[in-house]
Amino acid sequence: MSDANNQGRKLSLEDLRDPEVAAKLSPQAPLPPPKPQLLDYGLTDEAISYLQSVRSGADATATKVRWVSFVCVTLAITIMSGGLLFFVALIAGVIAAACASMICKTALGYPLEEYIFRSRLNTDWTEAEQRRLDYNLAKAKWATANSEFERILSRGAHIFWLSKTGTELENAVAEVFQDSGYDVEFTPHSYDQGIDLVLRKDQRTTVVQCKALGKPCGPNIVRDLFGAMHAFKANEAILVCPRGFTQATAEFANGKPIKLYSVDELAKEMYQFESYMPHWIANAHSLEDIKREINKRFRPSRRRRYS
Repeated sequence: MSDANNQGRKLSLEDLRDPEVAAKLSPQAPLPPPKPQLLDYGLTDEAISYLQSVRSGADATATKVRWVSFVCVTLAITIMSGGLLFFVALIAGVIAAACASMICKTALGYPLEEYIFRSRLNTDWTEAEQRRLDYNLAKAKWATANSEFERILSRGAHIFWLSKTGTELENAVAEVFQDSGYDVEFTPHSYDQGIDLVLRKDQRTTVVQCKALGKPCGPNIVRDLFGAMHAFKANEAILVCPRGFTQATAEFANGKPIKLYSVDELAKEMYQFESYMPHWIANAHSLEDIKREINKRFRPSRRRRYS
């Protein structure tokens, strides 16, 4: 990674948002995603306000239609039964009100509120509404991408890693490798042989041990890790200790398939900023796509225990 890029990582988020600062960084430096603007979509605040007022009016009209459906059905059944089926009439009225939107969608292609809303717009405003929907989707993509950008950029701060407890460090390291395309599994704490994570990628297995120590990691830990690596039949091992390693530890790991990650390695090379807009955000076609991918990628169940 270039010096300019490393410098970019040390800048604050507000610095990165300054166009003058951003212009001086290398093309590979991490930059926040540009926020979509109303003018980019041919919209103004007044147009948005008008569309919102029309939609509010449509919602109010749809509510009145449901109440009318409820009252008409309830009165009709009550009168026809001579009042004997009043409670049945109430239930039927509720069902009629609830089904009004579904019936409208089946017959006219839109839910009740949407049909009333669109019927009140001329061609120009219908096109403006579509631009508003496109703007909302772009803004949702930006918010998700910006959150992803800030989450990843925070890893470049030394304090992010130095402040982690044992379990927090495991989770943070696992997240980094998951973002880098590894299949990550946590080992059960009752019998892990000192191994916290098992990584798999390109038919290679890597074992990881995380140590949130208050001092540099000594050689005994890396020796045990070397033995556990062979027990797991792994291709390589990674020892993570933000506080660093003693000289004896570095000497033992030298020439062996063992990587040592101190706070400097954690803050620099464990994530490459190929794009501020992950493909799953850029390819989303609706807000539901974004929500679905967020749930898929960040729900706790994605982290399986090694067995």
